Amino acid sequence: MTKFVVGLIALIAVTAGSALADGYNVGSKADIAGVQAAEHQIAPSHNHVLGVHVDGNYALLLFWAGTNFTPSLEQHDAFKRTSGQRWTRIYSGHYACTQLVQHGVTAAVQHQLCSGWGDVGS
Repeated sequence: MTKFVVGLIALIAVTAGSALADGYNVGSKADIAGVQAAEHQIAPSHNHVLGVHVDGNYALLLFWAGTNFTPSLEQHDAFKRTSGQRWTRIYSGHYACTQLVQHGVTAAVQHQLCSGWGDVGS
């Protein structure tokens, strides 16, 4: 019985973690992977990615940059597709959703990128 309960708890944890990770990703798997790869190349220390939203040639990546002393420090990196699956970071920092239009993103795309983050990244 104990092995069954431990196995069930492990299955629930894996399933919940997978659902949470996918819950904040919007876009094709190839685009999301391309943005994450660009982020990792630029900032390998940003290994706590919470999600990626892709709309056309623009993407917004949310990562947790907190420590034990700043547990709720989420930051965005905004990317523009330069060709195929090549992405270039155009903005990094807090309040990215208020800065995107200044970096060439249309208001409609900005709205799409900044919507649907739930309780994180708003």
